Amino acid sequence: QLKLKQQQQDNKNIEHDQDQDHVCGTNNAPSSIQDFNTKVNRLKYMLQHTLGCPDTFEFRRQELYILQQPKQQHNNNNNNNNSSDSTNTIPITDDDVVESFLYEVENGSLKEYLEHANVAVCIGNTLFCHGAVDRHTMKFVPAHNTKFELPKATNTHNNNDDNN
Repeated sequence: QLKLKQQQQDNKNIEHDQDQDHVCGTNNAPSSIQDFNTKVNRLKYMLQHTLGCPDTFEFRRQELYILQQPKQQHNNNNNNNNSSDSTNTIPITDDDVVESFLYEVENGSLKEYLEHANVAVCIGNTLFCHGAVDRHTMKFVPAHNTKFELPKATNTHNNNDDNN
């Protein structure tokens, strides 16, 4: 547990240092916004701002750390035996966390769940779903290869879409 907490603090310190490099304009600062467009940053953004679960990335790191522990170590810990050796574990990187999320969506239990679940159900004249359906999203199904990125800026001065 102590090792995991130290790793989490180290990761936060690295992220803070990287943020400071960008703000301070040091040589380590990203050259463009595209340098921030990484799988790690996208996932952290989605978890915090889209899904409303800002701690989930670190919770998953903790879970992966626990899952990688040798079974013998778990048995020793359950028997209150302090002779277990935690040096067999390796740090869980941000990329490891991202890959675990991708695995769950592409091949894991989340994919299996969604294959058998009803994401939206209409009972009577009421639609029950996770998320929102409004006039912009009704009857819209994105293509399989749709990239979920912010669109390029457009001229909205002549666009009165809200009045339609």
